Amino acid sequence: MDHKAFLKTLSAEDTAHLTQRSDSHGLRHLAGHIALILGAGIWIAQGWPLWWVMLVLQGVAIVFLFTLEHEATHKTPFSS
Repeated sequence: MDHKAFLKTLSAEDTAHLTQRSDSHGLRHLAGHIALILGAGIWIAQGWPLWWVMLVLQGVAIVFLFTLEHEATHKTPFSS
């Protein structure tokens, strides 16, 4: 089953729920993402144990900033 066929199986209520936009949810997600990047950066800068593992985590978190940019082009992360 491809994604278009799956989407056709969803009810109108499910579709509306899955595509609902919210400023508060978007801002909470963004704040958590920034906190993760900053927290990993502090861990790395302090040279705490396993700092090199945090380097990978921080890199992944920075790469995933693209998803916010991508969704913003579709105007989906925030309601206003």
